[in-house]
Amino acid sequence: MAHPPPPQSIGLWQRVVLMDRAILRRVRTWERDWVTPLMRLATRAGDASSWILLTLLIFAMGENMRHYFWLLTYATLCSTCIAHALKRIFRRKRPCLEHIGVEALVVYPDQYSFPSGHTTTAFAVAAILLHEGSYLGAGSTIAALWIASSRIYLGAHYPLDVFLGAAIGSTVGLTLRILFF
Repeated sequence: MAHPPPPQSIGLWQRVVLMDRAILRRVRTWERDWVTPLMRLATRAGDASSWILLTLLIFAMGENMRHYFWLLTYATLCSTCIAHALKRIFRRKRPCLEHIGVEALVVYPDQYSFPSGHTTTAFAVAAILLHEGSYLGAGSTIAALWIASSRIYLGAHYPLDVFLGAAIGSTVGLTLRILFF
């Protein structure tokens, strides 16, 4: 196995990429039989179909829940569109496609890794719900952290994809909150 060049001879971005890969490989060593199903569940909870189902359920609950319907609809639509646009611009390959010794433990929706769409959407929802009550804000933030960590654990994303997805999603959610609510 070839060793990476010494840190002095590489640029900042290359150092970030090497660290990103090293963290991912380290996290993947934490794989346990009892944890993997929980992380797959978290990833499924962050799928687009789960967000659609949740918003439809909220809509069906009646007029007094429509405010939450619109919050979730705006957050999921905007964050999903932004994440997919960035994926097409940056075209960073998923870890399992870059042959760095990481195997995905979940089926991934496309070949691009940056940013994590699951994380972007989860954090947009958490940010937009933050001021909707202590339980709702806290619960959505915990769910977003669980979804985000599942993407790294399952080998679908690099840590940087998830970290920046969380920052992008939070920015989208807070911006929507300021603009519309």
